[in-house]
Amino acid sequence: MRVSQRTGGAATLVAILHLACSPGGAGDAGLGHPLDAGDAGDAGTDGGDAGVPLDAGNDLPTLAQLSPLTDPILDGGWVFGMVIGLIDPTGQQVYTFGTAYNDGGSPTSDTIFECASVTKTITALWIASGLDAGSQLDDPVADYLPSGWVMPADGGSAITLAELGAHTSGLPGGPLNNQGADPGNPFGAYSATQMEQCLANYSLTEAPGTSFLYSNLGAALLGDVWAQSRGTDYETALVDFLAPLGLSDTVFALSGNQATRFADGHDPDLNPVEHWTYSTTLAPAGGVRSTVTDLLHLLSLQIGLADGGLSAAVAITELPRFGLTNFVTEVYPTFGLFKTTDGAFEHGGYEGGFSSFIGYSPTTQQGVVVLINTAFANHDLLGLALLHLLRGQPVSSVVPPTLWLTPAQLAPFTGAFQLTSGSQATWTFSEDGGVLWAQAAGPVFRLYADSQSSFYTRSNAVPTVGFAFQQGTSGTYDQVVIAQGTFQGTAVRLGDGG
Repeated sequence: MRVSQRTGGAATLVAILHLACSPGGAGDAGLGHPLDAGDAGDAGTDGGDAGVPLDAGNDLPTLAQLSPLTDPILDGGWVFGMVIGLIDPTGQQVYTFGTAYNDGGSPTSDTIFECASVTKTITALWIASGLDAGSQLDDPVADYLPSGWVMPADGGSAITLAELGAHTSGLPGGPLNNQGADPGNPFGAYSATQMEQCLANYSLTEAPGTSFLYSNLGAALLGDVWAQSRGTDYETALVDFLAPLGLSDTVFALSGNQATRFADGHDPDLNPVEHWTYSTTLAPAGGVRSTVTDLLHLLSLQIGLADGGLSAAVAITELPRFGLTNFVTEVYPTFGLFKTTDGAFEHGGYEGGFSSFIGYSPTTQQGVVVLINTAFANHDLLGLALLHLLRGQPVSSVVPPTLWLTPAQLAPFTGAFQLTSGSQATWTFSEDGGVLWAQAAGPVFRLYADSQSSFYTRSNAVPTVGFAFQQGTSGTYDQVVIAQGTFQGTAVRLGDGG
């Protein structure tokens, strides 16, 4: 599920003292192999040989042209496995990288990934295709609620369907009454009764339509009430919409064959994690699973390279519905998408063990799909950079550099350091197996070097924390500057060490 940008501060730094992260191995990044988007091969088998391009005459970027973007990700151990799909009027091309499954096997163009919030784009297209008129999106959500449900309002201003789709409803980012959920699968058991209670107990802090706040709760509500107004449930309705379009691998529940092609997920440190499931109530926010083959076909429909009778619906989803907003980059929220300042449309997805991106330029009929079986926080930046590459624009790495230091090079940073202000928490740094670990009052974070003496976290539990070690006059690393967002503090070495 996609998350809002979070800004750091003393409070968020202190918060990491209450969140655990298990140490784990890095796994193998692997090499890229071009595949024919129409020839999946056998999931779980070695995909080491290059496949035949879908269109040998296409003008799409080669693997070498992708390398300024993909090499730093692979060399830095950022992803366990990744699939990139490209499309333009000359054809399609799929590249696969790394490993799809914990027991080995390269991903293919028919490997199934969790799509997380890319679900929202598909949901919006489905709703737009069934509108009696575009103005129907201005209907109050309250008109579609089940009997007895109450919608939050502010000064008589009612939340509309369009505001749910553009994240301007004023509803919170997620369900506020989901305490006690399984942290490894937080949205699998959330019920309609809980959503009803959440809405009834929530008070808007701003009038609907006046500010942007990315809301998974609002997106889930949108899909649910629209399906109910059609006399069905969301999951059934969406699959019924997708199947005639040829998206047979874009599903919620997997068949036996699909389950064998379902990639294993990983956290940012490449530790295996369980698959997330979504209750029927929250499924519209992120429950779709799909393949690069299906999503490239969806793009072909959106950019007019294939005819699915969706041109009017696509136009509705592309209409900006709020002003310029800083969300990863500067974008205009639309109904289920984000419009970039250079006229492209995109949406990303991010959850416990997967990340995704879909984006396109309608004027040039070019598009990008990225599916990753890792919670890779820079998935949006990668997808946008690939769009720039398609359009002949210069690109550069979307991740910081990663240096792989030896145990001897890491040893000088080990020991205990205490913050000189604020919480005065003690951080302990230890080396194990060529990895530097940081710990404060319980949780353990794997650190990655971006220079010979500075490190950062990749945990999805908290925003990135940076550690810059500094040498004293004796040459010993006797203090470390700890930074997270706008917070910065200095910790000094305790006792002997280094």
